[in-house]
Amino acid sequence: QSNQVTTLFLLNIAHTTGLALEANATTFRKKKGIGTPATIFASQTMHLLLGLKRMKRLIVNVMT
Repeated sequence: QSNQVTTLFLLNIAHTTGLALEANATTFRKKKGIGTPATIFASQTMHLLLGLKRMKRLIVNVMT
């Protein structure tokens, strides 16, 4: 039970961080133009975190 809570907690942190990065990447793109390393990193991270979010849904479905 505590493992489940910890996992969800960490995934929520990851998701929140992803949203912050996405917002940063958008502002960054406007300022510097597309294709800067930071933007690329942020969008890759975003994809990773969206994947984690889908996994979270699966984990919740399996556990409940």
